[in-house]
Amino acid sequence: MDKWTELTITTEYDKWILLEKELYNYGFYSFELIDPRMDQIDNREGRWDFFDEEIFNDVYDGITVKLYSQEDSKEFEELLQTIYEEDLGETNLREIDDEDWKNNWKSFYSTMEIGNKFTIKPTWEEYSNSENRYVIEIDPGMAFGTGGHETTKMCLESLEKYIKPGDDVLDIGSGSGILAIASKFLGAKTVIGTDLDEKAVEIAKENAKLNDVDIEFKVSNLFSNVEDIVDVIVSNIVAEILVLLLDDIKNHLKPGGYFISSGIIEERSKLVEDALEKNNLEIIEKTIDNQWVSLVGRLRDA
Repeated sequence: MDKWTELTITTEYDKWILLEKELYNYGFYSFELIDPRMDQIDNREGRWDFFDEEIFNDVYDGITVKLYSQEDSKEFEELLQTIYEEDLGETNLREIDDEDWKNNWKSFYSTMEIGNKFTIKPTWEEYSNSENRYVIEIDPGMAFGTGGHETTKMCLESLEKYIKPGDDVLDIGSGSGILAIASKFLGAKTVIGTDLDEKAVEIAKENAKLNDVDIEFKVSNLFSNVEDIVDVIVSNIVAEILVLLLDDIKNHLKPGGYFISSGIIEERSKLVEDALEKNNLEIIEKTIDNQWVSLVGRLRDA
């Protein structure tokens, strides 16, 4: 039976934002979050239009995060070192069976409605699509993004606005393939997804099959294995990598085309904004959600 490594991190609330940023920096986009405050709020009677800080201070032991990896993970080791050096919480590692892992994911991953058009659901849940939304089915627990993070939500909402039927789309750092699949549902003619991680590419291909869409997923370090010139490029990766990507974007984005980006923590936003301007992209939209930023740029005509 396959084995998984479970990493449990317990942290204080005031360190959670810092920890979340490190999780994202190391590529952990999906994780189980156990927050006792939410249970406490849910169990109180009444309708809550605001929260008194005293609610959060009553009988509160901190936030617990659980991550999973199926093989020896360099990212796990680097994350553990960062948590230790920056005093971001207490950690515990243990091995669990494949069946236990699947059940753990099922216990917290549920259907999500995002934006005006999309619903992301795990394969085992039923969903009544009364509003005729695009339903993206994803298998459980993929450690490459399940759609719940603020950055993925903002990218999906931007795709709704800027993709036109017949567009060619490129998703750089495609992870589980959610953004690429969404692009196809929105009427894109050709969609290509790339990722540096071979396992992520395999997972994205399986998710494309689940959703009955034709997408080319392939291994590539940014544009290294890409020759296409497209109408829309979307990339949900960290700010420093976005800057590297932007240096070559004019060779892959049509004049007037859109670059949709996220994965940017708020204090790194200026770095990406400067890179957009440097590479002749006009910033037409900036969105902030819980200290995460999404930027949309339009490539100016030469």
